[in-house]
Amino acid sequence: MSSNNAASGSNPTGSFSLMNLCGRVIFDGSNFTDWIKNIRMVTRYENKEYVLDKELKVPEPTATPEELAEYEAHERDATKVACIMMATMTAELQKSYEDYYPFKMHHDLMDRYHQSSRQERYEIISSMITTQMKDGEPITGHMQKMQRYVDRLMKLDVNFPEELAIDIILHSLPSCYDQFRMTYHMNKEEVTLNKLQGLLKTAESGLKGKSVVTTPTPTPNSAPVLAIRKGREKKRKNPSEGTKGKTLDGSSSSRTKKGFVTPSSDPKEVECFYCHEKAHWKRNCPKYQQDLKDGKVKPNHAAVSVVDNLGNNVLCIDSTNDNNLDKASLWHCRLGHEVENQLGRKIKMLQSDRGGEYLSTEFLDYLRECGVVSQLTPPRTPQLNGVAERRNRTLLDMVRSMMSRASLPISFWGYALETAAHILNLVRTKKVAKTPHEMWTGKVPNLAHIKIWGCEAFVRHDTHDKL
Repeated sequence: MSSNNAASGSNPTGSFSLMNLCGRVIFDGSNFTDWIKNIRMVTRYENKEYVLDKELKVPEPTATPEELAEYEAHERDATKVACIMMATMTAELQKSYEDYYPFKMHHDLMDRYHQSSRQERYEIISSMITTQMKDGEPITGHMQKMQRYVDRLMKLDVNFPEELAIDIILHSLPSCYDQFRMTYHMNKEEVTLNKLQGLLKTAESGLKGKSVVTTPTPTPNSAPVLAIRKGREKKRKNPSEGTKGKTLDGSSSSRTKKGFVTPSSDPKEVECFYCHEKAHWKRNCPKYQQDLKDGKVKPNHAAVSVVDNLGNNVLCIDSTNDNNLDKASLWHCRLGHEVENQLGRKIKMLQSDRGGEYLSTEFLDYLRECGVVSQLTPPRTPQLNGVAERRNRTLLDMVRSMMSRASLPISFWGYALETAAHILNLVRTKKVAKTPHEMWTGKVPNLAHIKIWGCEAFVRHDTHDKL
């Protein structure tokens, strides 16, 4: 008896302690989620949580003694839990649930006040999606804010996958973390929220020592570098209106002034840019031809860029400043020999858009000697050079995208163009199943050396000195 009395005396003390713990949250109609969580915690500790989910039913007259004993135990537990629930409510709510057992009370409260939990879930998700980290804001504070949103959803018993939370957090980062986002998506390793926070801290420490260049908002008076301005298309000028340039004496000129050579499409009205006489162009000027033979004038050298119509491939021949070669020899050595040696074929026709580098007398004479037909398109008809024009646009679009993405100085524009042409030669086209590199060399290209444009690179110096 003494042991039973001691045990019975210890139970009220434990129940009193649990009542103090449960009474910290008083249900007033607005905190149903937190209140019911405390109630379940207390009843679970006392092994009475089942009364919230199992209805108390009066046994039949023919019930067995075991069923009657089970009913009596269920009724005692339900009465105790109902008292705990009533004691943690406001006075107004207690009047409404005086005669309710826990099962009925729990379901009635769920029907009345669980709708607010749905609204809270909507507000949390809306706030989480619309939250954006500002430039210069510490990543730790931002991650703690997003983690609180996730914890609140977990309290509402929302099945919120951790992968979805990570995607929302990555979306909320500013543009200076674009490289981190790209690296994360390329990495196949599983990442948790805690590990993501560590990775973001490392990325933040790497950004502190660098000046992050953000893309400015375009204004009507200033446009970003390598961007096309809208509403300011360049109109074609009438040849009769003149053009803006320099006069023959070197002074600045606008429109038509004395001494300025006005372009004309009539061969009889054109003026030579060399001797300034009419009825012929510079390439056919007798004085210019004689000065070339005497060595008084050196021909201009230009790079040769060819677009092969076979698969719309780009063949780029580097420029040179070798003064010992004339333009015809340059073309023959750099392009003609390469085509013959690499492909075993002869060049039969050369189509150009009447560029000056292809219309010199020396170049045309050399084409005749080699049996190459020079085909010229009519003036102002870029549509007849559709393959070359389309390829030029593709290259420039790639260059603009690469320069904008990497935030590099404008001096890297030429390297971006070379990289874009190199990439296009390593990928397939719609018309031909093979890549241009494979058609040119007969070997399948290796893409292992391709890196992300604008990524960090380190120069390795191979020296015998360890320092």
